Amino acid sequence: MEQLGDVTQVDLPREGEMLKQNEPFGSVESVKAVSDLLAPVSGKVVKVNTTLQDSPEYVNEDPYDGGWMLQIEVANQEELKKLMDTAAYETFLKETRSKSRTMAATQKDEFLLRHIGPRPADLVEMLRVVRATSLDELIEQTVPAAIRTSRPLELAPPLTEHEVLTELRRLGGRNRRVRAYIGMGYAEAILPPVIQRNVLENPGWYTAYTPTRPRSRKAAWRPC
Repeated sequence: MEQLGDVTQVDLPREGEMLKQNEPFGSVESVKAVSDLLAPVSGKVVKVNTTLQDSPEYVNEDPYDGGWMLQIEVANQEELKKLMDTAAYETFLKETRSKSRTMAATQKDEFLLRHIGPRPADLVEMLRVVRATSLDELIEQTVPAAIRTSRPLELAPPLTEHEVLTELRRLGGRNRRVRAYIGMGYAEAILPPVIQRNVLENPGWYTAYTPTRPRSRKAAWRPC
């Protein structure tokens, strides 16, 4: 769930449905993607946590209590032997996190090369075209000295992509989740006609511009 991010919707089967081990029985939707839920064992669904329909965030916040999904009547007891116990699962999670950090560290340089600025050879070519020997000289030629600062910018140390995502999740975790009541009620109100005509029905408020028909299209209808 840490890799998925905040869960926004959970689709679960109905009570009485039959599940087969390692086959999808529902899906979980998050801010990042939609992922299938795979059945850990084969059997019959005897109970479903309907609370998740209105509060899917419980999957993130309290997965072992309020965020449980199904209760299954196991059809084949031998399948239970293939599942991880709590200790083995915790070890698996730690190894997965460690691998993710290692991958983020090794991909740092690749990410910078792909997304930040031109390559050295590109800089040389661009400077040649504008007839400047360096980026500093180019800045001196284009930015007036009166508006340039002579002191270094007070910036925080740079972060890797993994570190940025971690910080954004931390900040996002401070948001308060509240129930939305949009569209649940109606309050009668009087709308003055002058507001309706001059604001709501005035095209000047909702039409930013009038698209121009291409000249070639006009020419196609011009008689010879």
